[in-house]
Amino acid sequence: MREEEIIAFNKRGLPYPEGYQDYHQYRVMHDLTEENIINAFKTASSEVKESLIDAMENRGFSLSDLANIQQGEIAKVFGAGGGTQIQLGNSLKYYEDLGLLKEVIK
Repeated sequence: MREEEIIAFNKRGLPYPEGYQDYHQYRVMHDLTEENIINAFKTASSEVKESLIDAMENRGFSLSDLANIQQGEIAKVFGAGGGTQIQLGNSLKYYEDLGLLKEVIK
């Protein structure tokens, strides 16, 4: 979700009733561009940098791969839709560790 925008569950185009599966909501803290991902890496703590470097070496991806993000409007299916869906280029954890995404805790 961006800024203060909260998309209602019924606008998300999910096939299941609310509460059927664990649902997590995240706030986009910075646009998910390659430039912002690289800057976040440069300013990250040494612990985060070391962890991410280890993951990149062992799993064969780069910071550029983290920027390979697809996003678009959620199609109207199951009587719902209209929000924005973001498909990340890699594990959500890396974007959280870099401070680019933050889970919204209710």
